[in-house]
Amino acid sequence: MDSLHAMWKDKGEMPDGPRAPVAALLDNIRSAYNVGDMFRSSDALRLAELNLVGITAFPPNGKLEKTALGTTATVPWRHDLRVFDAVAHVRSRGYALIAIEMTPASENFFTADIPAQSCFVFGHEVLGVDRELLRQADSVLHLPMAGYKNSLNVSSTFAIVLYHHLVRHGMLDFAPPQLDSSYLPDKRSE
Repeated sequence: MDSLHAMWKDKGEMPDGPRAPVAALLDNIRSAYNVGDMFRSSDALRLAELNLVGITAFPPNGKLEKTALGTTATVPWRHDLRVFDAVAHVRSRGYALIAIEMTPASENFFTADIPAQSCFVFGHEVLGVDRELLRQADSVLHLPMAGYKNSLNVSSTFAIVLYHHLVRHGMLDFAPPQLDSSYLPDKRSE
């Protein structure tokens, strides 16, 4: 690997310190590629856990691994066939259950008051979050949409929601990345 791209190498070891007190519940996500992408985001944010439910792909799975890029080994996860077993687990861990779904009664995610210790629920790409699960949620929130479509890809929504939540609650370190001494900055602007 050339020195210009040395900054993209993975860290040699897992970071020390606690994980963010934030979890996610993936309710019957049909695309293993989306699930792999959510593992990547979960690793980047050091989420406490991913709860995979129903038909949601879980390791080992080649399609999931293709986008997870090894993060299935770095993110705590569990799989439950029944969503209410996952809900009981999440509740036993003290999380507020926050469903991300556009409904007639949902609130704007960016203006809602959300507890720091939350488990965010993301649903099936076409069918959304299960109705009974919506009834059990402490809050149902949506991302505002200004375009023709009323939703984003679930893995994009996952990243937006979780990054914003961790920033809002001061759980992200904004220090610049530690680069290898061989890294050469881009000199084109000089």
